[in-house]
Amino acid sequence: WQSNTRPSFELSQNRVLVLDMSRSMYATDVKPNRLSQTRYKALDLLPKWKEGSTGLVAYAGDAYTLSPLTTDSSTLAGIIENLSPELMPYQGSNLPSAIETALGQFTQAGVNQGDIVVLADDLDDSELSRSLALLNGKDIRVSVLAIGTSTGAPIALPDGSLMKSRQGNTVVAKTNLKNLQKLAKETGGLFVPIQHNNRDVENIAAFTNN
Repeated sequence: WQSNTRPSFELSQNRVLVLDMSRSMYATDVKPNRLSQTRYKALDLLPKWKEGSTGLVAYAGDAYTLSPLTTDSSTLAGIIENLSPELMPYQGSNLPSAIETALGQFTQAGVNQGDIVVLADDLDDSELSRSLALLNGKDIRVSVLAIGTSTGAPIALPDGSLMKSRQGNTVVAKTNLKNLQKLAKETGGLFVPIQHNNRDVENIAAFTNN
């Protein structure tokens, strides 16, 4: 008889935190803007995950692994504090690329189940269908904390100007709550719109700690 020890990754909860760093994160419908709230909420989540390991992915037009699965949440916090859309090489919004990157982290760690926790402000129909196709048949739940409102707001860029369309109109970034909600529901995850208190973070932490 030979007993093989299973990797510790499989014995506890594991999750990948996915942060939207598209330009619309500069919208001001949540104060001071969506970017600041995304960082606050992500930093609040980290210490609530006592068990298992956490990975970190950021995306705009493409997705990037900022940390593989780790138990060192202080390293993750240091990265999150300095994240902004200005660090992203390609503008745009590509959640499917971020989901693919997160799934790759689980595979590398020898983990076949876990949670992806997305903090994002939009998801169009094409991104939704591609994301669901990537997750089809996998034991991975996607929970979403939606950062933004359906009424939206202009995008105030770091230089103080408002983002304009090619036609010269001010862009108003509206959060597609319906698609974000559908992504969570269809993968067995939890959908939570941003709240002024910490209830949103507490709900996601409680859900993903089970």
